[in-house]
Amino acid sequence: MKNYTLNDKVVEQLKTIDKQFSSTISSILEDQARGLHTEIDTDKLQDAWLATKYWHGTKRRSSGELFLYHPLAVFNTLFEDGFNNTNLLVASLLHDTVEDQTGYTFEDMEKDFGNEVCEYVKTVTRISAIDAQNRQEREQIQREFDQRLGNVSGPARAALYIKFADRLNNLHANIYKTQEEITKYVNHTQSVLIPLAKKVDCHPIAELLADGCFAIREPNIYEHIKRSLLEYLGRISDSLSSVKSSIARVCQSRATVMGAGSVTIMPTPHKIYKSITRDNPNLSLLHRSLFSVANYVPIPTIYITLNEPTEEPLGSQLLKLIKPLTNEDLVSVVDEKFISPNMVNVYVQYRSNRNNGKDVVRLTIMDKGFNSALLEASSRTLHKVTASDKIKIFTKDGNSLEIDKGMTVLDFAFSLNTEIGASYEGAIVNDTYVEPNYKLKNNDRVVIIRCEGYSAKLEWFTILESKLARNRLYSFFNTARKALDIDYFNGIYRRKDQ
Repeated sequence: MKNYTLNDKVVEQLKTIDKQFSSTISSILEDQARGLHTEIDTDKLQDAWLATKYWHGTKRRSSGELFLYHPLAVFNTLFEDGFNNTNLLVASLLHDTVEDQTGYTFEDMEKDFGNEVCEYVKTVTRISAIDAQNRQEREQIQREFDQRLGNVSGPARAALYIKFADRLNNLHANIYKTQEEITKYVNHTQSVLIPLAKKVDCHPIAELLADGCFAIREPNIYEHIKRSLLEYLGRISDSLSSVKSSIARVCQSRATVMGAGSVTIMPTPHKIYKSITRDNPNLSLLHRSLFSVANYVPIPTIYITLNEPTEEPLGSQLLKLIKPLTNEDLVSVVDEKFISPNMVNVYVQYRSNRNNGKDVVRLTIMDKGFNSALLEASSRTLHKVTASDKIKIFTKDGNSLEIDKGMTVLDFAFSLNTEIGASYEGAIVNDTYVEPNYKLKNNDRVVIIRCEGYSAKLEWFTILESKLARNRLYSFFNTARKALDIDYFNGIYRRKDQ
């Protein structure tokens, strides 16, 4: 391997990020001492990190952050998800060194780290579009790259996880400056990478990618659900700890009380929102986001194992154990339902089975009181959130209309009615002709130009942002029974709805 020596100035600038990588390596070594992760070659990982630092150096992103945080994040994602293949982890660190034209070549990489690492990196390296002559050429390069990713097979398929982790980090890093670039990036994630992740049975990361897209498309709703989720988890965690310690105190040696006291499998804000949307289809976009997340979080549990076998019914045994708590007003008993002061309802679910000769009772925690409180608090912020999700525009007659923020001028045409949308020929905004994908802004003056007959195109599905507009365009095609490329049409329609 080449001697990758960094000068003292660079070493000093990379000191903080170096500590983060070293911490991960130390953690791996500690695990290896206990017989875990023994297949990981930490020396090779450290050589790869040194090469990554050498080639990317102190380069920074537009946000001002060191670029090196990106390959480190991709590496951490793979390692934390349980990947122990040293060569794949090495490739995750080096995955941008050739594509970013640092001077590193595949020939050098193969000499330094072997053929397998080189093949992994080749799989996720897109031919640079920097020298492309025009937009069409850049888009053609992207299409060829996407097709190549979709056709990857054999051992190289593992490299797709690097691509997924790469995109996941970039979505949250928000690396693009213009709205057009961001929209294009999100659309590509939804139409290409998420379906590909599902195709290779990587559903958890597909959901994380969808969540990243949701955070960009609906930032206000995303942040609202995220805050609600964190608040709920804090509340339910405190409640669990309180109930668990109270029960443990009265059970003493007669029973063992177990329970993590927290929710371990956490749904993403995107998944919660999809569930809310499914369960409340008639509510507005905003009001769906105000529903409490409590209904959509896996319910944590506390387990009580009776240490001595007994022939008494489980309910009777449990009531005997819990009874002392009622005298201290820590828990009240109503029809075998236990309610703690912090409004956590503890339901008893009886199980008649035996577990190594011991009866097991499961207590399920449901925070209904907090559920209502959260919805009430959310409603109080309705006006504030609404103001940020709506804009005002003016028609040619001078009338003002309030529409959803982010709508294109084509969305607006369809929001008026299907006839206007389907006969759309163009639009003039503030006395200037605009493209159909123009995003309307506050106080825009809008004039829709209609043609004789209809002009609706399948390509409009890639422009329309609102579900109402897409449904109306779908309805128009369905009613008019146009000659369609059904596979193409369905593919576009599904991708926009993911």
